[in-house]
Amino acid sequence: MPYCPNCGTKNSDTARFCEACGTPLGTAAQAQPQPPASAPASGPTVAGKAESLSKSFGSAKDLIIVAVAIYAFATPLGFLVGGPIGFITGLLALLVVYALAAEPIRKGNVAQAKTGTMIALGLSILYVVINVALGGIPGAVLNGIAALALGAAYMQLKP
Repeated sequence: MPYCPNCGTKNSDTARFCEACGTPLGTAAQAQPQPPASAPASGPTVAGKAESLSKSFGSAKDLIIVAVAIYAFATPLGFLVGGPIGFITGLLALLVVYALAAEPIRKGNVAQAKTGTMIALGLSILYVVINVALGGIPGAVLNGIAALALGAAYMQLKP
């Protein structure tokens, strides 16, 4: 199994891109697996701890797919609870997460996926605030979970 030259994650033998950060895995990386680089002698930095915590929830690609699934579930639910506005906001969030984050990470465009993930994260947080203000607690919870998944994915993506 090849290790990612960027983040050190162990990937499947058939992976063309790192399953954690999306870095392309060249034939050299597949031929000679490299173990992850050890932490500096002074200990992990705050950013390193945050990245380590975000990796414990899954790869960036998996976390983005979780956000897509949440919005795919929340869109029809938004129609039942909030009417057309709930449906439109859920559909907008679903399209943003899919088009700006999921599709670029699938194609290996990590820089574009990182930008799209940040936009989707901002939209999710905005929807949390709107749902709380309107008293839609289930919508706020679903958007909050999607925001957490997107935030963890964003911390793993390295252009």
